[in-house]
Amino acid sequence: MARLLLMLAVLSACVSYGGCSPKRGEENSDAGKTNNDTSVSMSTLAKKLSSSDSDERWNAISEIVDRADEAKNVLSVLRSRLLVEENQDIRMMIVRAIAKMGKEAQGAEPEILVKLADYDDYAFSHTPEAAFAIGVPPEKAVPLLKVAVMSSAAWRREAAIVIGRYGTSASSAVDALTTQLVHSDNQVREAVAWALGRIGPEAKLAVPDLANLLWDPDESVRGYAARALAQITREFDAGDEQLDENSDEFSFGESFQLNEDSGELEVVIRARKWWKEKGSTQEWK
Repeated sequence: MARLLLMLAVLSACVSYGGCSPKRGEENSDAGKTNNDTSVSMSTLAKKLSSSDSDERWNAISEIVDRADEAKNVLSVLRSRLLVEENQDIRMMIVRAIAKMGKEAQGAEPEILVKLADYDDYAFSHTPEAAFAIGVPPEKAVPLLKVAVMSSAAWRREAAIVIGRYGTSASSAVDALTTQLVHSDNQVREAVAWALGRIGPEAKLAVPDLANLLWDPDESVRGYAARALAQITREFDAGDEQLDENSDEFSFGESFQLNEDSGELEVVIRARKWWKEKGSTQEWK
């Protein structure tokens, strides 16, 4: 009875003073758990990528993507899983995670190059972005991206955008890009025109085909083509639409300045004038 009364007295004191102090060693142990929670959790997520349950694998990779800045220590798991994962959606998410990790995922270059050659895979929707983000050099990436651009792949526009992001280092892709300026998808034409403009004067072979797009039915395509002509030829001023040459960002359907009197884009008016008066009389080889 005395022991019970003592226990009740101790419990009462704990409540009154906001809780009992931990035993010696317990405080450090708890702190260690707090400090290691993130890494343990990430390791657990990585282990779940080998689960036979695709839903469990999906949930794990989704969280890894959300916390990609913490995923460096599980890169080896992502690399190996990318090449054996059967679910295309999960493969795509693995590539997304690697892309979000950026330069910290440079070690994944061999696996990304393998997937960059597999342009019919759903994961290819993010593979070009991943290649650029982790720093795959253009001499390795661009030859594979060229093949994707000229293929029947659904993701050829993504390949074109990343070629453009490589800029002047991607001049070997000019021929491949030029073949796609007549593609039926206006977003492909936009991306290809933008990429050629990013390559600059080395893309002069594409000038006549870009000039044809100055009369494209899609307004954004006309705008991208006009600006690309200004970047490649350096023979007329694109005005407010001159692209920052240090920018490698692209967005579909970009808004260009409209000339209210004619109803046409200002940069297109400038490009058409240049083409009629000068550009069309030159040889572009």
